[in-house]
Formats: sequence, structure tokens, C-alpha cells
Amino acid sequence: MMLEPRMQPALRADLLRRDVGYETCLWSPIRRHPVALDAVTRVMLDVIDGQATIGDLTEDVREVVGIPDDLARSQIHRIIGLLDMAGALVTSSPEPLPERQPELFVNPPST
Repeated sequence: MMLEPRMQPALRADLLRRDVGYETCLWSPIRRHPVALDAVTRVMLDVIDGQATIGDLTEDVREVVGIPDDLARSQIHRIIGLLDMAGALVTSSPEPLPERQPELFVNPPST
């Protein structure tokens, strides 16, 4: 996913999120499996609002955490990529449905 500085990432409204202690599990209805989030990505869930741009998020991370701009940018790209793979963004593509497995015992063998 190519991230433009003016892109405004937004989370899907139908996500299921469970916070337990410092851990978060996120499930999107367009994915088969939930995703466990690291602490940094968990914090970003609360600031990705569809209004802040990638540039805004990068600047905020740089200022709050006190890291260089290129490192802040790479962290934002990593987080947005993870959320996209988890199906958490409104722009995430649905996961392809698995191919149906052939029925092995439609007519069980006679004994």
C-alpha cells in the first residue's frame, strides 16, 4: 500500500476490538482470523480518525515520542500496513474466500 502524506486513514465502523490489560485483539468481518496488536499500534487505533493525515500522524509521533522524522514515518507506514492487512481500514480489500474443498465422502464406500 502506497501511503501519501495527505491520505486520511479511517477505521472500519464494524471492527470488533477487545482490550485485555495491555493487549488488544482486533477482528474485522472481512478477515477470517483476528489480529493481535502491539502496544504502539493499539495506541494508534485511538488517533486514526479519518481526519488526521499520514503527515499529521507522522508529525504527532515525531513530537510526542521524540524520534526523527524518517523513523516516525516508517512507524506510521508499518502501523497502517498492519491495520490494512488486518482488514481494519475502510480502504482494506476483503480477503478472498477459500476455495471449497471437495467432499471426500459424499457417497461413503460400501463395506
